[in-house]
Amino acid sequence: MFSNLGGYGCYWASTRRLAATSISTLIYLTPPVTALWAWAMFGDPLTAGGMLGLVVCAVGVAVVLRPGPNGEGPHQGAGASKVSGSMGREARGIPATTSR
Repeated sequence: MFSNLGGYGCYWASTRRLAATSISTLIYLTPPVTALWAWAMFGDPLTAGGMLGLVVCAVGVAVVLRPGPNGEGPHQGAGASKVSGSMGREARGIPATTSR
């Protein structure tokens, strides 16, 4: 029960601080982390297929979360929205800032 509360608490806190791209991408690390914990805590075997899956997930997350061409935030590709977090600034009641 506490692990669920901790997990959802971290997820909820992350939605307030990180971009949606980052949060949704990190969800893909759940199966590999679970496999590693099962190995560490219960001695479950890590198979070659499991290790390959772990590497594929880690590389995929690293590719998506790499800095963009301007060095800011995750690279979101052409045409991606510049919305930060789960909602835009105006939707969260924060006035838009003007760039100078």
